[in-house]
Amino acid sequence: MRILFTLFLIACTVSVFAQTGTKTQPTKIQGTWHGSSSGDQITLILNSDGSGEFDGEPIRYSVKDNKFTLTIVEEDETHVYNYSLQGNSLNVSGGDLEEPMTFTRAGTNTESAPQQSKPKF
Repeated sequence: MRILFTLFLIACTVSVFAQTGTKTQPTKIQGTWHGSSSGDQITLILNSDGSGEFDGEPIRYSVKDNKFTLTIVEEDETHVYNYSLQGNSLNVSGGDLEEPMTFTRAGTNTESAPQQSKPKF
């Protein structure tokens, strides 16, 4: 009986890891992102509940298999984009975009900060 219970626990653990192991990346897409298009700054906010904002307009979104589906709520307009997440960069292409866009996660510094000398005591 103990062996069956142990096998059952192992099977459940393997199942959980199999389900979550490849699906953890989409949750990392949540947050506030900044990008630019034709010189205009764009803010993309992705909340954990699938809601958000795109440049101040309410949106709904979902992610699956490196596809990012964004619906502008007021216009009931949906676009599907390809996306990749690399560190603090969100690269989006396809859909209605003429060229790929890169967003940077808010609160991160992608530029090198100037080195400051340490005070001498």
